[in-house]
Amino acid sequence: MLRRLSIFLLLSVLNINVSAQGITFTQDDWSGILRRASVENKMIFVDCYATWCGPCKVMDNYVFSDKIVGSFADKNFITVRVQMDSTQKDDTHVRGWREQASSMMRQYNVTSFPTMLFFSPKGKLVHRGVGSYAPADFIELLADAVNPDRQYYVQMQKTKVDKMPPTTLKHLATMADRLGDKKQAALLARQFIDGYLLKAPDSVLFERSNIMFLTTFITDSHQQAFSVFQQRGACIDSSMAQKGYSCSVAGAIMRKETVQPYIESMRRAGLTPDWQRIGNDLQIKYKSPYIGETMVNAKIDWFDEKKEWDSVVKYSVARIDAFGYDTTTIGMAMLNNTIFSVIFAHSQDTTILRKAINWMEDILWKTRRPTTIDTYANLLYKVGDVANAKQWQQVAILVDEKNAALDKRKPDYRYQQTLDKMKQGLPTW
Repeated sequence: MLRRLSIFLLLSVLNINVSAQGITFTQDDWSGILRRASVENKMIFVDCYATWCGPCKVMDNYVFSDKIVGSFADKNFITVRVQMDSTQKDDTHVRGWREQASSMMRQYNVTSFPTMLFFSPKGKLVHRGVGSYAPADFIELLADAVNPDRQYYVQMQKTKVDKMPPTTLKHLATMADRLGDKKQAALLARQFIDGYLLKAPDSVLFERSNIMFLTTFITDSHQQAFSVFQQRGACIDSSMAQKGYSCSVAGAIMRKETVQPYIESMRRAGLTPDWQRIGNDLQIKYKSPYIGETMVNAKIDWFDEKKEWDSVVKYSVARIDAFGYDTTTIGMAMLNNTIFSVIFAHSQDTTILRKAINWMEDILWKTRRPTTIDTYANLLYKVGDVANAKQWQQVAILVDEKNAALDKRKPDYRYQQTLDKMKQGLPTW
């Protein structure tokens, strides 16, 4: 966030006038652009798009049209949009670019859209972007493109001869991953993780951005970083302010390596998994503190696929009883989803429903979202507390109406439909 703010401050400090419109795209051909770039000593930005591409339209309508984006781009680049597909409606400019567009697609391996290519004034590819960006993120991409210390291809060349500082390795790994160069991303990430991060003090290792980086690049249990999630889970959860974060990462790897291949073999054979065997295999291979929760999650997935709802409810409740729940924003959303879509939807057991009501009351005052209030009201209704259920459902409607006004959208009609059913004594599940 600080880096984004600094870019906007830079625009002010340098007294860059904000244009009345977005990016000005040239109508020149490629040879003309190269001549201009050489004469003006200006970089080139090529937006590679396709007519059918949704994210391309988002960039065109909301980012390229942004005034601050336009000011920064026009000051630093000669910019051109290049259509990579062909249609019967193509105008003279698009048709004139077809051969060059095809050449660029092959030469620069343009396989997804939008792809942003950045060239030096001499026409050498130095940086790249893929996908849609918010305006502030796109300005950050443009700023990286004009900074040799942040240019992807320039820095990648340096990695072949120079030892890169950790921050550069981290940046390049993240860039390579976004650009789809998974092999290069994994190589750079391992250099950063094994060569620097795992040797760094805890104050660095457990920085939120570094934990997120580890999460992205841990792919198997043989990597050294896997042991950090196994042995230092409490520190990771604290850093991420999310109970069970370390378990979710380590558990996903254990399930991918051991649980899922076995369950898939049982599925093909038409057999039921031997859960005891899975637990023993996990204990022998990983000796992990997360085996219990990993096993419960595997059972929930298995019975959910089979639509054996009594078992899904049983193990969902067992998971919460045994391992608790996270009360951060995402954790409360996940709890609400489990209670509504599993327990409320499929359980008739009053004891379980009342237990779910207690869980909802724990988070109700922490997240006054209409979805949470709606779940609570429906649970009350299902156990027979109709009067309170209708009152709480009315609250859900009022909160949603307030949010809708702020978001400039229509209120969700489903909350009113639920209240109408409650008033008529009809099931809401």
